[in-house]
Amino acid sequence: MATNNAAPLVLDELQWKSPEWIQYFQGLNSNNVLEYFMESPFFQESNKTEISNNQLIKMQSLEGVDNSNVTDEEVLATNGTTPNVDRTYILSNLPYHIELHKTLLKFKKGVEFILLAVNEPNNWIIRQQKKETVIAGQQKVVVQYTVLNEFFIIGSNVYMAPKLGDIINNRLLSCNYYLNESLKKIRDMSNGFTIKQGFSFNKETLQQHQNRKKKNLQLEQNLKNGNNDNKFETTESNNLDNENKVAEDSLLVDKLLAK
Repeated sequence: MATNNAAPLVLDELQWKSPEWIQYFQGLNSNNVLEYFMESPFFQESNKTEISNNQLIKMQSLEGVDNSNVTDEEVLATNGTTPNVDRTYILSNLPYHIELHKTLLKFKKGVEFILLAVNEPNNWIIRQQKKETVIAGQQKVVVQYTVLNEFFIIGSNVYMAPKLGDIINNRLLSCNYYLNESLKKIRDMSNGFTIKQGFSFNKETLQQHQNRKKKNLQLEQNLKNGNNDNKFETTESNNLDNENKVAEDSLLVDKLLAK
């Protein structure tokens, strides 16, 4: 028996577009953007686990659905998603989405994909949501929506919006990295720890401290080799002697503080 070892798609890392579809339908606009999205792996992968109401409508063709009994007042009475979203423009000016909304109102439950926001000419947001109808107090029917995912379209590119937890995790990892880098720099600028003074730090910039440590290391190697030249070229011999003396003093101070 053949087994399918194909790795599952990581949807939040995927970018999808179909220039052929856009060329065939002579452009992408607010009325056909949801149909464009339904050709993407985002829509197709979601329907593998549970067939959405949009897929059911697609199989019977939206044009073949009779919505004549749904009035315009009923369309605008509910936004078809969570209460904090204003879809008045979409449900008043975009014929495809008006008819789709009328059809989706007939479903009591299921997964739905709707056009959430429009920023023409080339930005749209698609929402994936789960619809449930419950009976509240006094036998009142209440429709509840749970947001599952959101997708955004920029130009012809479709992306999945990252989850809040993924964003926070990424920011925490970035904070951890830069905190470690800061601690490394602080450790480089420290003169070490002593019982009497605790930690002490150089009153100089990190670059100055690194340059001084480099000179001290070079001087220490020269002293071990019996060579008192510090190999740093200067224009005047007096300045050269002064630098050697300062470096020797700094090296001695560092060793004493380290003890």
